[in-house]
Formats: sequence, C-alpha cells, structure tokens
Amino acid sequence: MYPTRKSKVKVRYGIYKCPQCREEIKVQTPSIKRGMSICKKCSTSNRFKKHGLTGTKLRSTWRGMMNRCYNKNAHRYDIYGGSGITVCNEWKTLEGYSKWYKNTYIDGMTMERKDPTLGYNPENIWWKDWKHQASTRRIRSDNKTGFIGVSISGKKFSSHYKGKYLGIFDSAVEANRSRLNYMKEHTVKEEK
Repeated sequence: MYPTRKSKVKVRYGIYKCPQCREEIKVQTPSIKRGMSICKKCSTSNRFKKHGLTGTKLRSTWRGMMNRCYNKNAHRYDIYGGSGITVCNEWKTLEGYSKWYKNTYIDGMTMERKDPTLGYNPENIWWKDWKHQASTRRIRSDNKTGFIGVSISGKKFSSHYKGKYLGIFDSAVEANRSRLNYMKEHTVKEEK
C-alpha cells in the first residue's frame, strides 16, 4: 500500500501477520525491515516482561547502584564510579544481583557498603536503616561547618543525630563534641 495525498505519514504500508498471535496487521514497510512486526496488543503485553522486575524495589536499587558506578552523567558518579567504586561481575546483571538480594534483603532497610572505599559485592554489603546511613555519610561539599550533623543557625551552631535535635552551641567544635558524646552514649545503650 502506498501513501495517498491525505495520508498523514508518507510511508509505504503492508498487511502482515503478527508472528505471535497470527492476527493481520497493517505495518510500515521500514518497520518490517527493522524486525518490528508484532501487533500493538502483543508489543504492549510483552514490552516490560523480560525479567518481571520492572517497578520493583529490587530493580530500582540495582539500577541506582549501576548508574552511580558506570553512568558518567549520573548524580554523584564522581564519588562512586569516578573514584573507582565498581560492582562485582556477579551483580552486573539484574538476574545475578536478584539471587543475592532475594536471599538477604531485610524489609525497610537500605543497602550500605561496610567499607566505603571498596565496591559493591556480597562481602562488603549489609542492610541498614536510613537513620544509620544518615549518621555515617560523608561530609557534603556544601557543608560550611566541616562536621557531619552540625549546621549553622544564624551565628550559632546546631547539632543533630539520627533525626534528633541535640541543641544549639557557640562553636561548631562544641556542637560536634555534643553529637559525638550522644553517639557514644546511644551506642552503649543499644549494646546493653
């Protein structure tokens, strides 16, 4: 079939059978040449079912990890892939990562590297909650105090730990000392 003057798209069409459901379909000839010859019904029902994990926490965790390590345009690539953090060969495929994840994942927890200088592999990962991760993070580049958990409040400094406000102090050093003391006391109480 050739396009007419009224045709919106000026491309030749043909009548073909969908290889999956055998329904007759009208397809653009260039699409057939590229191997895209299944009907709309079959293409939408099979489109995202290669692994069945689209939209799951497992897949979003894996994609985030892979992006941070290998996508130069990804947010924070500079402190992950740009600084040599890699993913073990077993986890470079979603299926490989999925096997480990399904056996170890703890609901409500996030993946954290035990040693932040090493890459992502089963021996270097544990599951921690957000509060723990917030307490062990690196100093942000926009941090004006030089201490994690210490922020400037006017001419004073406030201190926080795991979402708990610890007070306001005259210096960043005092605010940090307060945070460290609280962390020490909090850890001792958790271990008893």
